[in-house]
Amino acid sequence: MAVLKMKTLIGHVVATWFLSGLLGTGGIKIAPLLLYDPPLLGLKPLTIRVLARLTIVRGLAAFISGALTHRRFHFVSGRQNDLGVKARDNKPDCGGTVI
Repeated sequence: MAVLKMKTLIGHVVATWFLSGLLGTGGIKIAPLLLYDPPLLGLKPLTIRVLARLTIVRGLAAFISGALTHRRFHFVSGRQNDLGVKARDNKPDCGGTVI
């Protein structure tokens, strides 16, 4: 019975992730789901402290994944002059900050 409840909870989380991504609302919608869903399924409720930790870890994982993907596909330039001046024509560089 507990396995069925966990599968139901995981199904609700996956559905919420899908709808959050589809609607562009972000993954923060998972926290209320994990706060209210387990007691409805007869499972032990999660505390706000645990939910905050899960949200922070999820955000950190998304940040690291995005940074590595941007670096892998060269969406971020690693070359920038310290003064922000292009060497070829001595004109100020109008670009943004580069990591």
